[in-house]
Amino acid sequence: MKYMRAWSFLNPFHGTNSDAMHTLVARLLVAAVMLIFLSACASTGSGNQSANNRSKRAGDKALIHAQLARGYLQQKQYAVAKSELENALRINPNHSDSNYVMALLMMELEQYEIAEKHFARAVRADPENSAAAHDFGMFLCQFDKER
Repeated sequence: MKYMRAWSFLNPFHGTNSDAMHTLVARLLVAAVMLIFLSACASTGSGNQSANNRSKRAGDKALIHAQLARGYLQQKQYAVAKSELENALRINPNHSDSNYVMALLMMELEQYEIAEKHFARAVRADPENSAAAHDFGMFLCQFDKER
């Protein structure tokens, strides 16, 4: 008992009636459950936020494949580059960089109709992609399609 009295200052309910203690504990439990519930609702957020995150991750994955393909294209490993680009476009068919690199590959392979299609997709997907816009313009001029 002496031991309990020595540490009783740590007990905030020391000397209070047990009904008040139970009421306070019950209120704290309800508040904790409500906080957990509200934080769960907030963490799921709106569907748009999670959709945006999925879209960003897909864009990041497509970009990795496009960058790999660009390296393979520079090394003239066309089959591997095409495989990487097909993976990128499977992940995100409207990924500007992936379409741009695919257009460059198709130019190398002299598949000009397919190259034009991918240039157009690249520029349509991201009008700010200046490299794609420039090379598409050069492509169109080369084939007298500048109109």
